Amino acid sequence: MESTEYLLTVNIAKELNKIKGSKFVTLENNVREILKNANAKIRGKLKEDMRPDGRCDIVFWWGRGDVRGIIEVKHVVHNYKKIEKDVVRIINMLKKDSNMEFGMISFYTDSYY
Repeated sequence: MESTEYLLTVNIAKELNKIKGSKFVTLENNVREILKNANAKIRGKLKEDMRPDGRCDIVFWWGRGDVRGIIEVKHVVHNYKKIEKDVVRIINMLKKDSNMEFGMISFYTDSYY
């Protein structure tokens, strides 16, 4: 992970941790484990576009220990192609019958003239 992306990830996680109530935040969890901990009902093999052996940048957990949501963090996004695979993966993860409530992508972009 590039240092700017890591800085964004850590700061988002710190802000999530300020939310009142029982919860916790982790970084770089495995997709297959995320779905398992979200109590996802999975039939058969996971689609390859879900990157089952890949990782999600931030996982937001219920205090009771199951996954509430996932966040992907990207840097220097200038067009949709840069995040398209992540969008597809998050949508496919959310389509599973699970305790997961949300998935999102956070990014920044900059430009120098």
